[in-house]
Amino acid sequence: MNEILIRLSGIYAEVLVRAAFQKVHNRNSGRKSNASKLGMCFSEEEIKHQAEVRAHSIANTLRTFKRLLYANFSNGYTFLTITFDKKSCDFDITDSTICRIKFTNYWKNLKRGTKKGECLDDTVDVRYLGVQEYHKDGSIHFHVLCHIPHQYKALLKKKWQHGNLDFKRSNKDPLDIQKIASYMKKGIYDSRLNNEKHRYLASRGLNKPTIYKYISKGLPTWINEVNSTLLYKEDSEYAFQYFQFITQLSEDEIQSYVESANDAKLHYLIEQMEMIQQIEPVA
Repeated sequence: MNEILIRLSGIYAEVLVRAAFQKVHNRNSGRKSNASKLGMCFSEEEIKHQAEVRAHSIANTLRTFKRLLYANFSNGYTFLTITFDKKSCDFDITDSTICRIKFTNYWKNLKRGTKKGECLDDTVDVRYLGVQEYHKDGSIHFHVLCHIPHQYKALLKKKWQHGNLDFKRSNKDPLDIQKIASYMKKGIYDSRLNNEKHRYLASRGLNKPTIYKYISKGLPTWINEVNSTLLYKEDSEYAFQYFQFITQLSEDEIQSYVESANDAKLHYLIEQMEMIQQIEPVA
């Protein structure tokens, strides 16, 4: 039977169905050559290979970003757009490193203050996920998802002293997060981020996807039939099928299915063993 891996991130489910026999493939394609370390010239073939490696890296980054986004913001979010004003900034607003430092210091300062109304309450969840984007003039702005409630809108605007902050709160249908995911991913593709250590902004402590591994045949069909929408399917040459779903199934419902699937397999094996034991040996 096939091996199943399901990664559940809020309403976003990824299912990998892997066959028992797989092709062996090279996993070293992303390693840098000695030439790159020495700064040597590259042939057209090497340049093409580097572009493929970069595209693969961006795709992996985007998958990680989407998993964090759905795992943490499927059921409501605050969407911030944070910009820099050239007139009020005495630093280079096209410099990614400087702008990220300004954002990090700002976020830390949200809970600093001695008087009421000067800072966020200790109970406020300040975890965030965001992306960096460039305006046409090269200046930087950030799109940030968090869970800071609407009553702190004025405080957030007041504490951001380098430009404008736009505050929007959404408690609508969880499927709205699809539009946000599509809108934010364009920053990850920007070629100006090729030399950056990170293509997105993320605080510590964000919820990670829940992962299940087991053996079954019907999971992708079951998810698709139970109030869910198939987003993407891929049949790989390396003997696996990959599915993406937007699903209303809860983690408990997924777990219940996983357990019942394993129980069914266990009962089948027990029945087979009982049948073997009933067979009399041939004299």
